[in-house]
Amino acid sequence: MKKPDVIPLITKILISLGSILLFIFLRGPALAKITTPGLDNKLLKQKNAHPSPSRLDQAREHFKKGVQYSQTQRVDLAIQEYRKTLEFDPNFVMAHVNLGMSYLQQQEVEAAIQELKKAIQKDPKLKLARFDLWWAYRQQRKYDEGIAELKAVIALDPNDVNAYLNLGDSYLADKKMLPEAIQAYLEALARGRQTALIHQKIGKAYELNGQADKAIEQFQRAISVDKNNLYTYLFLYVCLEKSKKKLEAAEALRNGLSAFRKEPRLADSSYQDIAHIMECLLGTYPEKDLMSIKNPIITCQLHYYLGMYYLFQNKQKEAAQHLQQAIDTKINTISEYEYAKIELERIKEQK
Repeated sequence: MKKPDVIPLITKILISLGSILLFIFLRGPALAKITTPGLDNKLLKQKNAHPSPSRLDQAREHFKKGVQYSQTQRVDLAIQEYRKTLEFDPNFVMAHVNLGMSYLQQQEVEAAIQELKKAIQKDPKLKLARFDLWWAYRQQRKYDEGIAELKAVIALDPNDVNAYLNLGDSYLADKKMLPEAIQAYLEALARGRQTALIHQKIGKAYELNGQADKAIEQFQRAISVDKNNLYTYLFLYVCLEKSKKKLEAAEALRNGLSAFRKEPRLADSSYQDIAHIMECLLGTYPEKDLMSIKNPIITCQLHYYLGMYYLFQNKQKEAAQHLQQAIDTKINTISEYEYAKIELERIKEQK
């Protein structure tokens, strides 16, 4: 299923997402986001640094250039600059972190892990490096190792909301351990302020765990926190349909569209496409017109919701096709991608 709003986001450099990030990586109106780590542009004071002042200045200059290259997605050049940073100052911890995340962007996961481990060896309390290492381990499907890094963050800071959210995402999306995911999300809620995102995550975990009443309660709380977040209405629609409450499900979509139309600024955002998805689910917008959407994030989302729509119509073949198309986008930083995988697995199990 699992950015991001949470820890520095690799998403800002890789792609601009829009849904609950599992691994809270994303920012923007779209809520289904997953949370992911990212490059850091801070020049941190280095411990036990012995290079001369001139070499330290050169290290900082190369690091600054590396960040600029990272921000413009010139990853090869960024890697060169971070390496030069470490040549001038081997103790520059953040150069290891950003080099690790650059390697991840290049799909060089093992090299990324080695750099992030070096950062942690030099500064065991650097939470950012552990978040990034968690994300790197996920790419290798070493989920237990990744979870261990999140637990290490919590040991350093028992009130780190992002760590609990990402832990919940890993339990839900990677391990399919729904009760543990629910508990992690509840811990995040207990330690931070109420947000629509946290209530959405709790609600989806309850829904997938078959606890519809608790899920509906969480989605309603999310709406009370932010009535303009259209994703909450979509999540509520799915949950109500699963509960065979078709009239209430349709009403949830209409309420979402009403909120959208009452807020003019939303018309200029990606929510316009989300509103069309809601209209399609209500039968008032052609499905074929949705296929012209170019945004890959919205494309993943629309295939997830269409897949669920056909599942509720007992058309499992069409449902499976749409869910597979959501997965084929490979946008693994938004929740609908992960939810599509879970729902498709359940369809296959029923066969």
